[in-house]
Amino acid sequence: MTQPGESECLKGAVHAASASLALAASLYNVIAYSERSEKRLAAQSLFYGLLWAFEMWQAHGHWSRHSE
Repeated sequence: MTQPGESECLKGAVHAASASLALAASLYNVIAYSERSEKRLAAQSLFYGLLWAFEMWQAHGHWSRHSE
């Protein structure tokens, strides 16, 4: 486990990679919803979109601490 202030670039990169996966999942569900109109696909799109925003917020926090 890393300590606060250590490997902030790496931590940010891990969160950015997770955000990329969440974005891909969200877009997949948006496209699937546009074709099938199932409520679960809309809910999953929203969930993955929120996950993307959270992961980007985390990545930004790590990268901004690195630049201090």
